[in-house]
Amino acid sequence: MISVGQGPSHQRQGAILRYFTSRQCAACQGTLPPPPAPPRSNTSRGQQDVGLCSGCLARPQRTVLELTSRVRRWDAARRDLATLCGQCVGGRLAEDACASIDCPVMFRASEAGKEALQIDHVQGILAKLSF
Repeated sequence: MISVGQGPSHQRQGAILRYFTSRQCAACQGTLPPPPAPPRSNTSRGQQDVGLCSGCLARPQRTVLELTSRVRRWDAARRDLATLCGQCVGGRLAEDACASIDCPVMFRASEAGKEALQIDHVQGILAKLSF
């Protein structure tokens, strides 16, 4: 019996995931070094898995401040634009009710929604940090 997370198929999945992970630091947007080969055992995850460069890991207070500020800014922009769109379309959900493709507020709300999708990822990075 093969347990989950072990065996040749798991190693192939790790190899594939290496090519789809972000190679950009979440805090400073600098380039991260290529990820190492996946470990043969599931012992512990290294700092490479955090998504931060060595410079940002060396300045933890500044990094946490930058990431939390970014999350707060994304969330506020999404919330404020959703409120503005809701006022325009009469309180209904703007995604369903707005049909104006040239509305700058709708375009900005769409962009804010895409930025807000990163909130969970950044909060996951913050949870992984152990300073």
